[in-house]
Amino acid sequence: MGITVLVALGVDFHEAEMGMLMLAFILFLGLFLWAFSAGSLKWVWVMLVGGAGLMTGMAWLLQGVLI
Repeated sequence: MGITVLVALGVDFHEAEMGMLMLAFILFLGLFLWAFSAGSLKWVWVMLVGGAGLMTGMAWLLQGVLI
């Protein structure tokens, strides 16, 4: 989703891709550390599945609007 937004704003595709990959690394590292410190495995799965579904849906809708 972030790559699509940046490209729509005029950023080169490869620069947008690299920027989002660097951001994703930091976010996934934080998520990984949080998953180990969380008190409930159920809560971790709810957050992972819910977040993945939300981001996939938003990216799918945004891609359809911009293309």
